Amino acid sequence: MSSNLVVRRVVDSDRFQIKEFLTEHWGDSRLLNSNSEHEASELPGFIVYQEGFIVGLLTYAIDGDSCELVTINSTMTASGIGSMLLRSLEYEVTQEGCKRIWAMTTNDNMLALRFYQKRGYDIKAVYRNSIEALRLKKPTIPVVGEEGILVVSEIEVEKLLDTV
Repeated sequence: MSSNLVVRRVVDSDRFQIKEFLTEHWGDSRLLNSNSEHEASELPGFIVYQEGFIVGLLTYAIDGDSCELVTINSTMTASGIGSMLLRSLEYEVTQEGCKRIWAMTTNDNMLALRFYQKRGYDIKAVYRNSIEALRLKKPTIPVVGEEGILVVSEIEVEKLLDTV
């Protein structure tokens, strides 16, 4: 990984570029799953810039002692950016008293499932055939995802945190 990459908190002046980045990578900055809905460009988060462009972004939402990891992206695969972002989040929300971090992904996203599990996240729940109902609210959710796999279900992962 390039040594000139630094993770920092999202600030208001990042919001416009974040909205564009999320739209490019997620099809929209409004994200939803079976448990929540967010305008992700307005959430707290962590960001990595390189030469004026976002190369990594994580957004999250805290509800009580639980933190939802809403988005995580790295434009540079296997660069360590995703891990840096996740460590920043885990440190931050532990300091804020969160006891768990959870995230949702879809059944086709094997890369995400591997990423989370290698970092201590467990599969908590599978929401079978949940995507069809979500497409009624957000028709841009693809029918076919990674490697030609039909996108039909959500998988919730979680990590229990040691609080300070």
